[in-house]
Amino acid sequence: PVLSHRQIIFATRLAARGSGPDRTLSRLPDEHTVSTQPESLPRNAASAAPIPSASPVNRGATSLPQTFQLAAAAYRTGDLATAGQLCRLILETQADHFDALNVLGLVAARTGRLDEAVKWFEQAVGANPDSANACNNLGKVLNDLRRFDDALDILNRAVAIDPRHASAHNNRGIALQGLLRFDEALASHDRALSI
Repeated sequence: PVLSHRQIIFATRLAARGSGPDRTLSRLPDEHTVSTQPESLPRNAASAAPIPSASPVNRGATSLPQTFQLAAAAYRTGDLATAGQLCRLILETQADHFDALNVLGLVAARTGRLDEAVKWFEQAVGANPDSANACNNLGKVLNDLRRFDDALDILNRAVAIDPRHASAHNNRGIALQGLLRFDEALASHDRALSI
């Protein structure tokens, strides 16, 4: 098929920006320049601290914030198995712990388990419906699954919550592109670039 002038401009801008799967998930702050990021993730989590076993967490010997700090540190250092294990321990005590749900979604997404990531991110959005980051993460994974209509719905919500969320605007543009709505996609990508 012949591309229109707008589609060529869109493709050129997209390529020049280096859009790709690693640039559009909200991340932990220390990992990349874009925001897979829990809202209240502590930046100074001690990565050398001992990892609690399941029984001390369940008996309250280790607090949930301390356990989450350890999970965040494990995630930041790339120890996804430990981060996931600790977040699952947190959920045994508090099933709607937003940050643990979000990190489990990030771990699943980074390891290619996209259907599982959707499940975790949907729960995270349910636990904190006002989180633009969780909505963005869910939208990104839905884009990866080529579920563009669903992605667009949740990404519209993300940009309504935080109009300055560049990654959400970018992911919204990708969903619109997948739906062949190129003019709107270009506008969304332009908005992301202007932030």
